[in-house]
Amino acid sequence: MTDFWDRARYHFAKDNPGFRRMFGLTAETPERIEAEATIERQKAQVRHLQTVPQGRLVFNVLDEQVRRNILFDFSGPNLFARLIGNEEAKEVVAWSIFAALGREDHVLAENFLLAGPASSGKTMFARLIAETLGLPFIEVAASTLAKQRQPLEYLLDKIIEVCANFKPDANLNLYHPRVEDADDLTLRPRMLNYDPQLESGNYCFNQFSLPPMVVFIDEAHALPSALEQALLKVTERGDAFMTTETDSTADCSKVCWILATTERGKLFKPFDTRFEKVNLRLYTKDEIAEIISKIDEFKDWDGDTCRLVAHYCNRIPREAISFARKVQQAMVATPGKLEDVAARVAERKGIDPFGMTYQRLEILRVLGQRPASINALCAAVGCEDEELRRFILPWLIASTPDQEPYVIVTNRHYITPAGLAELDKRDIEHRPAKDILTKADFAAYLDSRYKAVSRFYAAFVKDSKTTEEIPGVEKALSDPKNIENLRRAGKILAAEHPEKDKVKTMMKWIEEYLDWRGV
Repeated sequence: MTDFWDRARYHFAKDNPGFRRMFGLTAETPERIEAEATIERQKAQVRHLQTVPQGRLVFNVLDEQVRRNILFDFSGPNLFARLIGNEEAKEVVAWSIFAALGREDHVLAENFLLAGPASSGKTMFARLIAETLGLPFIEVAASTLAKQRQPLEYLLDKIIEVCANFKPDANLNLYHPRVEDADDLTLRPRMLNYDPQLESGNYCFNQFSLPPMVVFIDEAHALPSALEQALLKVTERGDAFMTTETDSTADCSKVCWILATTERGKLFKPFDTRFEKVNLRLYTKDEIAEIISKIDEFKDWDGDTCRLVAHYCNRIPREAISFARKVQQAMVATPGKLEDVAARVAERKGIDPFGMTYQRLEILRVLGQRPASINALCAAVGCEDEELRRFILPWLIASTPDQEPYVIVTNRHYITPAGLAELDKRDIEHRPAKDILTKADFAAYLDSRYKAVSRFYAAFVKDSKTTEEIPGVEKALSDPKNIENLRRAGKILAAEHPEKDKVKTMMKWIEEYLDWRGV
């Protein structure tokens, strides 16, 4: 009972000096003085936030011809021209940017899904979208969010930090980007929830309206399921509110969300249908040479030197840039003929004279004898499954305008005629070419599997007394575009067919077929 009266007396006395004197409360403790000073500072902060509105990021509205020059005239200065390769993907996104540049706030109407192998330029692509529009860019990895106890709160904190430090790009003088109604883009709460008695001395600034921005989430297939559901609501244009674990909310209607993945098959399915898909590929040798030539530290190199680097490190820019730096350092430390220095650097970095790493060459050598599983390939090159899938195989599987894939993947790995040609260059023995699976063979192989699934399902529906037939199943199964019915057929088989192992194989075939068709 004493505690209750002590608390009551304190709450009444703290704003009543006469009462404090009556009960002998004039001698304030240092802790109480500090607490009251903190409360006064918080009151001042609240008054400031209430009187200063949130800044608005606005731009000049450009006419159509100016926008066309910015996005499609690659002969002049153009931010998008910094992105080399993937011309088809650039054009798809440029159409959306064209529309956004016609708005005062540069809000993008779509969210994007960037799909492609590792090192195909997904992060740079997303960053240049934001830079072209003059918007804040927030980058976060799905693995980082997965490690947080409060991932949405972490994401909101990152957004607040970027906005607080954002400065409009002065180089975009054509847009004249500016912040109106405030000195900066610091987020200010739309609503304040706090205890009027200041019992805890804590204010909860918990509602925000986010300015136009680009939020980029890399490796989105690794998002935890709870976060996938939360982000699904956030990306709804009509109801784009993010509620964090501490009940803070943010209006995300002006946010462009860009997800990136190297494994589209593992991506949360609703993301695949709600986002504008942009497929990126690896680079050709000429594109790698052009990337090298655009980097300041190699600006003195001529075209032949850049192409020499691309010969040893094609397809992946990071590897090519690292190789170029080593050649540059070696030329200074041990001067010599450029070709000899580059060959010596390649040897030290495990690259053969034809420009392929010895690890990848070993994979082709193994597959030149027979198809192999992922485990057999790991044993052959002495690496873990994850390393093989993420860093070694994509280079061999990728197809670019100047190079067919070296390896085709089903449940096992097969070498292609292009892979055999690489073995022939090096005089490495392999089985006869007539036994090799070509791209056309692979297409026919998958088509035959698809037809097998169709027949298997149709026979099951016909014989089953418990399963209700999906309307138009025969037509659906003969049309690969009708994906939902195909997957529903697989689920029915998985749930009710007595031959579970066979059904499991069929389900795998369905997904393999759909992946190959790109759906």
